[in-house]
Amino acid sequence: MGCTEPRSSRCQRDYPESPAAPVLLALVLLIVVLVLALSAEAALEQSLDDPNAIDIRSSIVEALGLQRIPDPAKANVSQIEYERAHKEYLTRLRRSTEGDTRQRRLFTMYGTDKRTREGIALSFPLTVDESENVLVESASLRLLLDHNEEPRSGSVQVRLYRRRAAGTRRWLVDHRTIEEPEFLRRRWLEFDLTDVVTATLDSNAPLYLTLQVVHEDASHLRGFIVASAALNVHALYPESWAPRRRRSIGSLAREQLMSLHRGRRTECHGDAKRCCRHRMAVTFKDLEGFDFIIQPKTFDAGYCKGRCPPRYNPAHHHALLQSLIWKEDRKKAPRPCCAPSKLAELEILYFDENDATKLKVSNWKDMRVLECACS
Repeated sequence: MGCTEPRSSRCQRDYPESPAAPVLLALVLLIVVLVLALSAEAALEQSLDDPNAIDIRSSIVEALGLQRIPDPAKANVSQIEYERAHKEYLTRLRRSTEGDTRQRRLFTMYGTDKRTREGIALSFPLTVDESENVLVESASLRLLLDHNEEPRSGSVQVRLYRRRAAGTRRWLVDHRTIEEPEFLRRRWLEFDLTDVVTATLDSNAPLYLTLQVVHEDASHLRGFIVASAALNVHALYPESWAPRRRRSIGSLAREQLMSLHRGRRTECHGDAKRCCRHRMAVTFKDLEGFDFIIQPKTFDAGYCKGRCPPRYNPAHHHALLQSLIWKEDRKKAPRPCCAPSKLAELEILYFDENDATKLKVSNWKDMRVLECACS
């Protein structure tokens, strides 16, 4: 006979639990994870498409005098145009940067190339004046890629490898994927080698690179041609050329700005509570919609923050009067607030919005905070 007792744990063991329960639980967990992932993706897309962010970005671009944002993906700038535009940029930078006595220079090196079984081997002697003291702001390899093979469907990948010496083990430095329509024409490519060049200068050795073009089906393309390969090193020489450890651009921003305004010092020091100038590093490539700017790679825009006690660093006589009124009756006027009192322009180099083969240099007004005051 069957179990006639009241349903108990002993009777329940006579009937194994259905395997559908853990499956159902796993399905519920999977649905929850998918919902959370979709919500996060939607939130990210919403933040990127935020109307306020788009309006701010458009206003900044309009201040530069651009009708539309240039598309770096369509740029095809020659090495000759690259050197011409950078020479103009450096000249204008020297004229506009008051108080900065340091020297910026562009070193361009043309290496040797040799076709090997693995691809094109490139060798560059790093000839940089006073290399033991130079600060490497940026370095890049630029080359013209062409091919003499029959057109093939699918994309190709251009890979750049580095070797410590000729014939030694290689490792991947950077790569570019080029879709089929782009591969059908001569195209200039650029690879960021800032860290590689900095390390190579420290070792006082030549720079050995290997360029390889691979089709999406993993076959190597041997009909490609590399021309005008050039290594461009942007160097900064400090005011004092005493021996020091080489630094990259990220470590320069604060000392760059300090040398620009030695007069009225409003830089924040320590745990400052009063109105002072704070550092705000801006890297254009990290800002959506601003990757069309080539130089500067990064700069210290600065911002003002802090308390404004009575009579502390007034921007003008009105600030003193406002502070007095606030002390007498806080309902009549607010306390003076910390705000920029001196701004400076920013020279920038960027892709021409109307010609994919050209670069332009322009002056961006009021883009750097030099001093702060209470107003």
